[in-house]
Amino acid sequence: MNLIPKALNTATCKVLTSVALLMPFLATDSFAAVTLTKTFTPSTVEVGQQVAVLYTFTNDDSTPETNIAFTEDFSGIAANAGFTMNSDNCGFSNTPAVNSPTIAVTNGSMTGGTCVFGGNLFIPANTTPDMYTLTTTGITSTDGIAGPAATPNVMASLTINPMAVPVAAAATAVPTLNPAHLLMLAMLMLGAGWGTARRLKKT
Repeated sequence: MNLIPKALNTATCKVLTSVALLMPFLATDSFAAVTLTKTFTPSTVEVGQQVAVLYTFTNDDSTPETNIAFTEDFSGIAANAGFTMNSDNCGFSNTPAVNSPTIAVTNGSMTGGTCVFGGNLFIPANTTPDMYTLTTTGITSTDGIAGPAATPNVMASLTINPMAVPVAAAATAVPTLNPAHLLMLAMLMLGAGWGTARRLKKT
C-alpha cells in the first residue's frame, strides 16, 4: 500500500529529476578534462620545405592539470622527416632532439587557459607526394583528455606536393625571311659591293 500522497510523489520526482540533470554540469566544472588540438601551417607544402606544427592544450577551469603527455611519429611521411621544437610553455620533459622523427613528451602541466608546444617539421626531398593523416597518440593528463575515449587520438591531415619546376623564360623569337626576301637582300648586297668596287677602281 502506498502511504505517501500522490501529490508528494510527483513533487519528489521533480526534485530528483532536477538534481540528476544538474550533476553532469557540476562534475564537468569540478573535473574538467584537457582538450588537445593540432594544426599544420600551411596544410599543403612541397617536398623539401618545412611546415609549422602546433599542439594546443586547453583547460577550461582553474584546476591545475599535471602529467600531460603525448606521442607523435612522423616517420610515416619519410624515415628522415625531422621535427625541431621551438616553443613549449607546458613544461614538458623528454623534449625531442633537433630534427627528430618522433615526439614523446611527458610531465607537462598547466592551470586554466591554454599551453602550447610547437616546432617545425622538415619534409625531405625523397618524400612521396600524398595526403598524410598524422595521429597523435598516448594523450594523457590528470583528469583525462576530453573526447569519446579514455585516451583519444587527435588526427590532422598534411598534403605534400612535388617540388614545383621553375618555368623557363620564353626565348626571344628570331625573325625569319622567306626565299624571295633573301634573294632581294642578296641582290642589294651584290649591288652595293659592285658600286663600291667601281668607285675604288676610278680612284
